[in-house]
Amino acid sequence: MTRITICAVVLLLAPTVCSSQIGTSIAGARDAIVRGKYAYAAEDLEELARRDTSGEARTYLATARMYRDRRFYDSLEDFGEAFAAGGGASFIVAHSHEVMSDAEVVNVCRGWLHFRSGRVEFESSESGHAFAVTAAEVREVDTNRLARGLFHIRIGDRKWNFRTRTATRDEAQLVVAIYSKCVRSAAALGDR
Repeated sequence: MTRITICAVVLLLAPTVCSSQIGTSIAGARDAIVRGKYAYAAEDLEELARRDTSGEARTYLATARMYRDRRFYDSLEDFGEAFAAGGGASFIVAHSHEVMSDAEVVNVCRGWLHFRSGRVEFESSESGHAFAVTAAEVREVDTNRLARGLFHIRIGDRKWNFRTRTATRDEAQLVVAIYSKCVRSAAALGDR
């Protein structure tokens, strides 16, 4: 066999990754992040991010790194790269079903809070507690003054209260910063 033929055979036999396989791998990485296996998820997502053109792998890679390293302010740059690639930012949160006065929330559902260019979505573990809105529909995203690690999103007349996964003020401030810099500003640019 000639060298060119051998190379052609190797290329034909090499595994290829289609978009459905990337989606399956992202789902596995999301599950690993939920279970606290951040290093495992980051390792898989680093490879996926090189092949994923949608930006979703970069989104969850930034999420896994943020939770693994707990360097929230440095994560803003990773999430910015995810937005630039067409992805966004995602956080694991607990949505409180009660009036919040401190960090102890009992009646909650857990889920993913997703920020994408001009959009905000809460993917809840319970039906009836999810939402997907445009940035124009969001009146406010801000930290809770009473307790660390809490923030709220005001949509119309409804106030959605959340606790960050780490229950730290740094993560809550990162949520607010990403909304302001990446979601709201992208929506404003789209209105022009």
